[in-house]
Amino acid sequence: MELEDRKPARTVREVPAEVKRALERGELETKNLVEWLALSTRELVAHVSDELGIDRVRLLDTFEPYAELGVMQRLAGAGRAFRVVAGASRARARHFEHLASHRSDVVREFAAAWLADEPDLELAVRVERTRRFAADPHSGVREMAWLALRPHVAADVERALALLDAWVRDADANVRRTAVECTRPRGVWTAHLERMKAEPELGEPLLEPVHADPSRYVQNAVANWINDASKSRPEWARTLAARWTKRSTAPATVYIVRRALRTLARESQAPMELASDRASASSKTRAKLAKSTRRRAESEPTRRRDAASVVNAGAKPVAKPVAKPVAKSVAKSVAKSVAKSVAKSVAKSVAKSVAKPGAKPGAKFGAAAKRTPPKRGAR
Repeated sequence: MELEDRKPARTVREVPAEVKRALERGELETKNLVEWLALSTRELVAHVSDELGIDRVRLLDTFEPYAELGVMQRLAGAGRAFRVVAGASRARARHFEHLASHRSDVVREFAAAWLADEPDLELAVRVERTRRFAADPHSGVREMAWLALRPHVAADVERALALLDAWVRDADANVRRTAVECTRPRGVWTAHLERMKAEPELGEPLLEPVHADPSRYVQNAVANWINDASKSRPEWARTLAARWTKRSTAPATVYIVRRALRTLARESQAPMELASDRASASSKTRAKLAKSTRRRAESEPTRRRDAASVVNAGAKPVAKPVAKPVAKSVAKSVAKSVAKSVAKSVAKSVAKSVAKPGAKPGAKFGAAAKRTPPKRGAR
């Protein structure tokens, strides 16, 4: 089986050695995040440096502080290392293009990170150069595109929104999705855009063109954008959703609105469920009380008849059943006491008889028993 047609591994340990080597040489694209994590970014950086013919030692020394960090930090570090080593050389543009058009998705991500690290680019130029990564066929590169652009969006929100307006009207769904994703109020794996959290209405011109977008990829991004904003501006989210629902009955809009309000729906459902539970408990309590009252009412005539019969019969009917068990109890107690006393006396006599030397066992006891039979109740 060709490596390109391989089934992606589920764990890092399952990644075959030959696949790992090919990934680190930049000969394959990653199939999933597991493969990304399995490869050595350091090895890939070193291999690309050889392709470019640049100073390998300097490149690796520049990258080294990032080599053992997380995914995003490693990508940022690799992009910075290539940018720094390229410097102001005449080969700089060629080096960037080599990375940006590389067969490896991870190397293309290095290029997007390089672009993000450029300090002096005007925002319009930055947006224009990032578009190729937003349209990349590999999802990892597309993620890096919006992540690379986001800090610059935060620095100039109004200008960025104006520049991205063309993106939400682009024929490529990947580009439309990136425009929405990089302006999300909260976002994923990145800092929040405080301005967008406080003033989500600024993003309405960007969201309106995609309120019924045919791509599910874009629909999810739009819904997530509004859901982000609903956590700080719930009324804004509800108002926008109501306006879109009134304007469009398209399945895409219905899906976006439902998904966009999911957090608010959960929050409103919780009090309703609690009230329902309380009402149910209250209903059960009332039912139990009514049942208890009904039973008391049904048994009341019987209790009254019993009380009347006792009063009419006088104390005699009551005393007789009470006296009988008391007498039995007393008799039982006396009998038990007498039995204990007799047993104690017999044991004592036997002990004395055994204690006298030469005495026949039981002789004295027998004689004593003949001469003086114990009186009933003496002890």
